[in-house]
Amino acid sequence: MTREQLERRATTRIGHYGDSGRFVDFVLPAEGMRLHGIQQFTFSSGQDGTIESASMFTVNESWPDLVRSAKRTEAILIARGWKPAPGQRGVESLPSDPRHAAAGITDSGAIAGASFTWTKGRREFTLEAGGLWGGIPWWRRARGADIFWRNMTYGF
Repeated sequence: MTREQLERRATTRIGHYGDSGRFVDFVLPAEGMRLHGIQQFTFSSGQDGTIESASMFTVNESWPDLVRSAKRTEAILIARGWKPAPGQRGVESLPSDPRHAAAGITDSGAIAGASFTWTKGRREFTLEAGGLWGGIPWWRRARGADIFWRNMTYGF
């Protein structure tokens, strides 16, 4: 699919570098998957103008919501024939306690050990969990704090 074809099918404006500033659902029809709460997204195109990948980013998720969404995404992918990358643990390896997740935040904002990749043929889907860059202050580590995010990349 080219960018022009995508723009015709989209229900929201697609800026030159994607879009941000509002929350949208991102639908991957070939996978039967709807990703909720996408706040930023961008597309990469090949030489011929065909979209090769989409990068989607959520913000302001509580840890329990992030874990629930990650498990749902993994279940859909596996049900559709996707395979975890070799040697990779599943999203069930995510800590249940948001304080443990927050303690693993790296300088990039990603949580160490919280990146998961699945493949299907030549296609690839990666989900990475993260939180506030520079770490999360102790007073924001409460169970319900909306300070986490998911970064997902889908290669067509």
